[in-house]
Amino acid sequence: MLEKLRAYIRERELVRPGDRVGVAVSGGADSVGLLRGLLELRDELGVVLSVVHFNHKIRGAEADADEEFVRQLAARFGLDFHGDSGDATMHAREHKLSLETAARELRYGFFRRLLTNGVLDKVATAHTMDDQAETVLMRLVRGAGTKGLAGIYPVQKVGEASIVRPMLAVRRREVEGHLRALAQDWREDPTNRDLRHLRNRVRHQLLPLLEREFNPGIAEVLSNLAQMAREEQEQRQREVESLLPRVFTSSGEEGGVIRRDALEQHPVATRRRLLRAACEALGIRTEFEHIDGLLRLCSSKGSKGKTFELPAGWRARVAEPELLLEKACKHRQPRDYEYPLPVPGEVRLEETGSLVRARVAAGNQALDRHALAAKLVIRNWRPGDRFWPAHSKGPKKVKELLQEKGVPQAERAAWPVVVSNGIIVWVRGLGPPAEFVCDGEGVVIEELASG
Repeated sequence: MLEKLRAYIRERELVRPGDRVGVAVSGGADSVGLLRGLLELRDELGVVLSVVHFNHKIRGAEADADEEFVRQLAARFGLDFHGDSGDATMHAREHKLSLETAARELRYGFFRRLLTNGVLDKVATAHTMDDQAETVLMRLVRGAGTKGLAGIYPVQKVGEASIVRPMLAVRRREVEGHLRALAQDWREDPTNRDLRHLRNRVRHQLLPLLEREFNPGIAEVLSNLAQMAREEQEQRQREVESLLPRVFTSSGEEGGVIRRDALEQHPVATRRRLLRAACEALGIRTEFEHIDGLLRLCSSKGSKGKTFELPAGWRARVAEPELLLEKACKHRQPRDYEYPLPVPGEVRLEETGSLVRARVAAGNQALDRHALAAKLVIRNWRPGDRFWPAHSKGPKKVKELLQEKGVPQAERAAWPVVVSNGIIVWVRGLGPPAEFVCDGEGVVIEELASG
């Protein structure tokens, strides 16, 4: 492990002599391994080490015990300890985020404060080659282009400082082996075994299956793929930045203009990137089908006045010889909604004029109670949401399922779904998800007319 860590740091110049490097330590094996590895390399790298820990307050006393373990580890090696905490559950609820995303936002917000306030020059996190492989697989399953397949970057700039990932060339088993050789203990987080979370299913089921049945070196293959995708992405990004002003002019909140003749001069792959960059400049988050639709609209002849709908109330409209990106209607899109759904219990949705009830009963539409979170959430579906109905081949985007079902465009935005730990477990009008079906008594979710 140590040689790989040393080589990766030196090859990419992740730290320089004199850098104040805060090692992000959760208490788990990877982060403790990174700390012990950097302690062994500290003198030859010429860096000043300290320990950084963020308590997300998710696991109560266990999380507090993790914090105390990390604090004592820092004291054992005479290192400064930078600690902070935040309520990730409340942050997720207030900002309508998954718990994992909320925790990451709070944690990285703390890292950035340490860097921007000049307390540290670098924060080192313990992402391994396994984390990289899992990330690439998750994005591949959900649908991703080169940008998504680039995975975890070795360096993330924060002004003049940066967050660095020195262990991306190291396997998790190598880290644990190194710790055992040092007789160094670590903390185990039981939520890392919870298969309701996609990353855990990829980590404990999909990746081992690929290693066992297809390629024992799959983690390295995926890591190399991520590196090639990053290099491709960086080169393409420079190209797009130089070409975009010739193709697109932004008018800020009012929209922007795409010059179709200038766009058509480039290969299709470059056109896609330019269209995506134009949308990003206006704050429009797009997926493959949006860019594909814009491409077809730009290439169509005699289509003056033709429009194509984009997310968040935006649309593209042909105005020969240009394509306009503009707000379709300021009040067209209903506001997002989100409410807790107790079990048993019910929620009256003013947005849909209906009552949604969760009750405990037996039936072919029942969901496994033990697989569900203690608290469910009912909300409207959002772009990128996916759902896997029972007896279907695999998960699909909710948008596509609603299209297949023939739901009118005007009704789609407020279409309700129920979420458990970030996973959609119920969609109005569709069967239960494959992984939550149960044979006996479970949770039945039903929608009634509001009276």
